[in-house]
Amino acid sequence: MGRRKTWTIENEAYLSENYGIIPILDIAEKLETTELAVEAHARVIGLLTKRSKKADKSFELGSKVMFKRNGAWERGIVLAFIPDGVKVRPSNGKKLDSYVTGFKNVRKA
Repeated sequence: MGRRKTWTIENEAYLSENYGIIPILDIAEKLETTELAVEAHARVIGLLTKRSKKADKSFELGSKVMFKRNGAWERGIVLAFIPDGVKVRPSNGKKLDSYVTGFKNVRKA
């Protein structure tokens, strides 16, 4: 069995600032640990809940989805996962770079 990682204040700050924005693999490489350790520590510090973990598996980065914005369903592409939500890019040509919503407002296209 491997050594258990000691999380420094700096490592936790990096994780908190980047979790859900950049891929977990990139975070793991930067912090010199495994993806599993990143996900486990994200749960420990409250970045990853059981609900968001379960919902994350129903979508993949770059997948086409429908998301509800201002009561209307729009098409978009998954950019990142955040605690209890997802960041999407609308694919309808509007000048909106990205939009963040809860998992209940996202479905497969």
